[in-house]
Amino acid sequence: MTAVLVALAVMLGSPPPPAPPLAASESEVRVLGDEPVQVAFEVPPETFADAEPGRLRIVIEGLVLLRPGAYYHVYLNLPEGQTPDPKGRYFVGNVALFGKVRADDPGGDRSFDVTDQIAWLREQGEWAGRAELTFIRGNPQPPSAETAAPEEFVRFRRVALIRR
Repeated sequence: MTAVLVALAVMLGSPPPPAPPLAASESEVRVLGDEPVQVAFEVPPETFADAEPGRLRIVIEGLVLLRPGAYYHVYLNLPEGQTPDPKGRYFVGNVALFGKVRADDPGGDRSFDVTDQIAWLREQGEWAGRAELTFIRGNPQPPSAETAAPEEFVRFRRVALIRR
């Protein structure tokens, strides 16, 4: 049914309807600043028993630029104590927002294909039915007297796993 709706949307020239989440974090405002932020949610085992074709994607929903000047590396199930490496197996991608800061911005979404990463985690025995995303600032700045208060650059409301 989903494939039919997507095909119809493409033929009509409109964007495809959003895929329903297979699993998602709680919907709450999260803010990215200088410190790492983790968001986790349970993924039901039946997610992998489904024969429906498609790729698994992590969607970060409601992204809003609060202040320019930072971008974030995103990792999936980065083990505790593991040094974050943007060339490593746990790296998902970057979140970087550009443009004008608007107080009324409803936010946008950013998604990443994690099909192969989840398959790899499952093969390695590192998948325990839980997706945990870690956001780490990619361009950290040394603290200065001008930035005594923690800076906030990006906010978002939820992380979801979808099949597309």
